Amino acid sequence: MTPPCKPAVEALLKVLIVDDHPVVRKGLRNYLDNHAEFAAVAEAGNAEEALVKARELSPDLVLMDIDLPDTDGFALTIALRKGCPHIKVILISGHSPARFAHKIIECGACGFIPKTSSPADFLRAIQTAWQQGQLFSPEIIRIAAEKRRLLDKIPPREREVLVGIAEGLANKQIAHRLGVGMRTIETHREKIMRRLHIHSVAGLTKFALRHNLLPPNHTP
Repeated sequence: MTPPCKPAVEALLKVLIVDDHPVVRKGLRNYLDNHAEFAAVAEAGNAEEALVKARELSPDLVLMDIDLPDTDGFALTIALRKGCPHIKVILISGHSPARFAHKIIECGACGFIPKTSSPADFLRAIQTAWQQGQLFSPEIIRIAAEKRRLLDKIPPREREVLVGIAEGLANKQIAHRLGVGMRTIETHREKIMRRLHIHSVAGLTKFALRHNLLPPNHTP
């Protein structure tokens, strides 16, 4: 059995960069390696490699792309912090945080940095997140709160139906997936429409996509 992570004892920060694009990893690593406050910088190209290196190296902080080939950054953040609760995770992405602001906060990440940021901005963000405990813009906090209020209106079973709608599944397919009758699916759909004041399948689909109820790499 692999032993759990132990918090690093060094004064300098140990950083793990998780991204499936080698150019991004190398660029960030080269920049961080040139700053004395970072003791060691390692890389991982996917979730499996990231989990192994996190256990081996026990980094203080992980810079992680949200879009990964074998999972998404939210699930990996949860897995990392479950085994290594001392690790801080900063998520990075080329997408607008409006797509998944609530997931950024709820998965346990301590911050978010757009991929369009300069290397200097990355450095400042890492320092701020490490020193202050988190790094979330007012926009992310506001959007996350709004989305949470909307999503809290939808019970788990109805949310599963909504996901099926956004995937383009017919009532019969959703019923088969959930192991219920078609009439039950129709009833759930009607309840969702009343809760959200949305009165078309197209509107429900847009809502589900806008609130990122599907995996980041899903193509409708």
